[in-house]
Amino acid sequence: MRILLIILIFVIGGCSPHWVRHEAQGVALYLKDRDAEAVVFYSSIDGFSPQRAEKVRKGVWRVILPVDRECRYFYRIDGHVVTPSCAQREYDDFGGEICIYSP
Repeated sequence: MRILLIILIFVIGGCSPHWVRHEAQGVALYLKDRDAEAVVFYSSIDGFSPQRAEKVRKGVWRVILPVDRECRYFYRIDGHVVTPSCAQREYDDFGGEICIYSP
C-alpha cells in the first residue's frame, strides 16, 4: 500500500520519468524532463560532487556511472533538487529522499 501511495504522489506531482540501462560505457541513468535547461547529477560514488548530465535529445538527459556498484543519488534540475521515481529510496540527512541504485 505504501508503494502505491508513493507512485500516486509522483504521478500527481508530475515527477520526471527516469530509467536505468546497461550500456557499453557502464550503467546509464536517463531522466526525461522536456522543460529542463540544465541537469546536474549527484551520487555517493564521488562524494556527491556535481556532474553535468548529457542532453542526448530534446528533454532526455543521461549520466553514465563509471562502475556497476550500489550508490545513492539525486538530481538538480534548473537549480531545484529532484528525486525521480526510482525502485529504491531512503531518507537523507536533511529530511528529503534520495534514490538508491543497486545492481
